[in-house]
Amino acid sequence: MNNFLKIISALSAALLLLSGCDKIEDKPVNNDAEILEQSSAAEETEPTLPERDRTIDTSTEFVIDDAKVLSSSDYDALNEYTAWLSKTFKINAAVVTTDDMGDKTAGEYANDYYTDLYGGSNGVMFLVNNDTGKDYILRKGAPSLFISDSDIEMLFSEISPLLVTGNYKDAINQTLELIELSLPEFAIDRTNKMSAEEITAVNDILAGASGEGESLSMIFIGDIGEKKISDYAKEQSEKYFEDGESSAIMVVNTQSGEYYICSQGDMSSLEKNQSDIKDSVSGCLTETDGKKSFNFTAAADIFVNFAGI
Repeated sequence: MNNFLKIISALSAALLLLSGCDKIEDKPVNNDAEILEQSSAAEETEPTLPERDRTIDTSTEFVIDDAKVLSSSDYDALNEYTAWLSKTFKINAAVVTTDDMGDKTAGEYANDYYTDLYGGSNGVMFLVNNDTGKDYILRKGAPSLFISDSDIEMLFSEISPLLVTGNYKDAINQTLELIELSLPEFAIDRTNKMSAEEITAVNDILAGASGEGESLSMIFIGDIGEKKISDYAKEQSEKYFEDGESSAIMVVNTQSGEYYICSQGDMSSLEKNQSDIKDSVSGCLTETDGKKSFNFTAAADIFVNFAGI
């Protein structure tokens, strides 16, 4: 009889352990011991969020609470944070909750929803799925280089208990924190051809040159159709920077070597004098045997030296 009770107890414990896998994206994690070991290691070296002002005025809906699981105050806090992430990291960002996905998988639902919101451009969307329980983080373009499948699995192992108990605010906030800690802030690849190492190298150069209250950013693009690069750059500057803010953003076409700088505040002179570095920037684009290559870090160094920082 004692052996029978031991077997029942072991089965109950196993079922409790497996129940924690319901919220892990599309791939259940079966090795709970491995998760605990990884979690302990992550706690020792886990980066912390820097002290910074994350307040932002926005009338745009970045959190779409279709499942109606957030209070008004929780919604406002999460929407502001998501808006801040979108502006700071120059990506599209969204959080969606749902309790009805129809006949779609979590990945299909997230992809279709994101496409309706933003088209195919770079960004991140977190789907809280109260229909089938399979939550999902969609990564488009460069964010997929910096937020790995293992990052998501580890995150979901941590936030699943929060979601199961209805603590949606903390679960979503923790997900947004992962995005903030993972993405580069100053180097934006919209060619989807740069490696994570190339983006990080450029971001490090720009981050080192961006002092308190200053911001130097670069956006790398390819084909933008009939739009002038100057118009594109001005749109980006207006979208991501406040009037009078000491900032400069350099948009570079890596296929043509064409560029345009928008600047304001203490850096306003950069826009006026940007033709001074035309030859230097064009020299970053080389062609060998009909194959073009762009030296991203050289362009970043030119930009930083031109800014005099």
